[in-house]
Amino acid sequence: MPKKVTIYTDGGAKGNPGPAAGAAALEVAGNLQFFCGKYLGVKTNNEAEYEAVVWALETLKERTDSRNLSVEIRSDSNLIVNQLNGVFKLKEESLRGYIFQIRSLETNFFSVTYTFIPREKNYVADRFVKEIIGENLKQ
Repeated sequence: MPKKVTIYTDGGAKGNPGPAAGAAALEVAGNLQFFCGKYLGVKTNNEAEYEAVVWALETLKERTDSRNLSVEIRSDSNLIVNQLNGVFKLKEESLRGYIFQIRSLETNFFSVTYTFIPREKNYVADRFVKEIIGENLKQ
């Protein structure tokens, strides 16, 4: 039976486009296991959101026996969740590469699902994104 893992992802940019970051927080059985994030340079908000999902799946694949994982990605981006669930069509061609990359990464897991959550339920990843952007703006 696959092990359930929940990943909270967030991405953001100060300006659109502007200095951007992505972050992910991994939760197993209700306990925060680790969180990570990275500065992305100049990106749009949507690019940063997609980068966070890609990076979360890549990190999980590298750190675990991914074939035995049922992954739920939770995001406060209604657009990203609905595009990945096939509800919304992709209108920005510049984002198509992210979809292909994510679909390829999904094959490494037992299952991957995407769930929209309100921003206040995504506070760890959201706070980390803001901290990363803030630190990079100081430099």
